[in-house]
Amino acid sequence: MFLQDTVARLEVKRFGHIRTHVAAHDWLEGETVSKYWCRMNAAPKPGKVIFEMEEAAETATRPALYTNRSDRMASTARDYYDSLQCDDGLDDTARRAATQESLAGFTARLPEHDREALAEEASYVEIVEALTDAAT
Repeated sequence: MFLQDTVARLEVKRFGHIRTHVAAHDWLEGETVSKYWCRMNAAPKPGKVIFEMEEAAETATRPALYTNRSDRMASTARDYYDSLQCDDGLDDTARRAATQESLAGFTARLPEHDREALAEEASYVEIVEALTDAAT
């Protein structure tokens, strides 16, 4: 609870000057017809518009194809991000080698009895209990 209160206080402090500036500006110009008053409820400008997108190439020898139809661009983006989620990345031996290489500089090791406790499979009930205890 203490940490959450500290974070909330820091956020108030961080954004307090912006809030004060906006309140003063609104008090000063909010009641008169001005640029500020007209822009206050205007729709925001759209973000970056993509007019054309390169489609995924089936082969490396084929030249790049571009599409400007929004439905094809959406399906191309969807397929790309789905493939990122499904990509396994490294195979198991390469992953182990990379893990060993990154951990080689550390001298602290987990004691054997703790390692055995982590190797045991947790039951569904234990997981639910741990999650409910963590929520409080």
